[in-house]
Amino acid sequence: MQRLDRLRAKLGDLWWYTILLFVVQRFGDAINMFAGLWLVPKYVPMKELGAVLPLTTIVSFIGIPLSIVSIPFLKFIAVFAEKKEFGKAKALIRDTFIGTAVFAVFSILIAYFILPLFFERLRIENGSLALLLVTVTVLGAVSCIFYNAVTGLKLFSASIWFNALTAPLRLVILIALMPFRPLVGYVAGGAANPIVTIIGSFVVLRRFFKTTRRYESYWKDYGSAIWHYTWPLAVSTMVTIAASNMDALVIRHRLSEFESAGYYIITRFSDISMQLGSVFVAFLIPLLAGKNGADHESKKLTLQSVIGMTAAGSLLSIALALFGRPLLELSDIWSPYAPLTPHMVALSVCSSIGMASLCITTTLTARSQFGFLWLFLPIQIIKSLLLYMLSGYSFFSEWMPNEMINALAAFNPCRLSVVIWIWLVTSILTFIGLMLYAFNVKRDKQGVCQTR
Repeated sequence: MQRLDRLRAKLGDLWWYTILLFVVQRFGDAINMFAGLWLVPKYVPMKELGAVLPLTTIVSFIGIPLSIVSIPFLKFIAVFAEKKEFGKAKALIRDTFIGTAVFAVFSILIAYFILPLFFERLRIENGSLALLLVTVTVLGAVSCIFYNAVTGLKLFSASIWFNALTAPLRLVILIALMPFRPLVGYVAGGAANPIVTIIGSFVVLRRFFKTTRRYESYWKDYGSAIWHYTWPLAVSTMVTIAASNMDALVIRHRLSEFESAGYYIITRFSDISMQLGSVFVAFLIPLLAGKNGADHESKKLTLQSVIGMTAAGSLLSIALALFGRPLLELSDIWSPYAPLTPHMVALSVCSSIGMASLCITTTLTARSQFGFLWLFLPIQIIKSLLLYMLSGYSFFSEWMPNEMINALAAFNPCRLSVVIWIWLVTSILTFIGLMLYAFNVKRDKQGVCQTR
């Protein structure tokens, strides 16, 4: 036990808990890989397989109001924990739950107007999916508050246990429902994480706050800070979620059934980079939120997470380049998509760069340094507009010269390769800009962070 304590002290909290979470998530990944690569393609036909991923992104879109409520939550829970102001932490948890209940109404209204249009573009029947998506959205928002409370209070061991229990429950739900209603079963599987998190967090937080019975108002001391932290991230959240939904819609709405289904299959491998990246960013905000200024520790943790993510992503991309095609040819379910192997490698690179960028934005967000949004948000908006306008060029045929329309038709932008190139270029530009910003931050005499 003493050896473990010495090892933890030597590694530091970031790497200690990152390693623990990495081990736990690999167990979960094995279960999720089985579900994603065998169970889902087995029961969902090719004509609907491309709709699987957009169904998960629409949950984030209709949950935008709920996401905005919880934006300042993790940071200021971590701040209160750092300063031992647990009465204020308890009050913030209460108020956030009240705000979630109120804003759930707005999410239901968004779902009412958006989902019919969304299902039409996904080329799937509504059925009971709308009600299920709304349910999963609200459960996800509530569980996010619970989970952020646990991690913000630095109860990292509990959050690791939640990750360990989620994947088995999701597998049980998928096996039970997908043979009868494939898409309904897949969406219902998304409720596994919220269920485990809500139940587990309730038990942990009740025990943690057992001796802290009094609620203490935080608004007088932190109201201004909360507001100035929330509004730029609210804008960023809306743009980022809208852009991710646009990416998913382009794949399903504009591409062929073969490429949209193939995209689902190959991303089960290329998105391993994103799963690795989630380990690096999981504990950055709680570890940094209570610190002041752009100090050496912040830049050190940022650089460590970026290097770790880049190294892991590079190894995965090289492995897929060497063995990707034989891997896809191992199964009759995957083998039709073996010609998409180069796209799988490119998507792995893109995901790795994106997660390295997320490591940077997470540390900047934890330190309330939002200057990067002037670079990040315009790139996201331009990327989304370019994707949908280029792939939907026929819509502009009445206003564009025939020569240009004919040239676009000959080029055929409604291809997976074109979409991936746009993603890759914008990801590289974003990463370069974020690196330049993150490592050129200094403090003025009042401790306010500025860029050089």
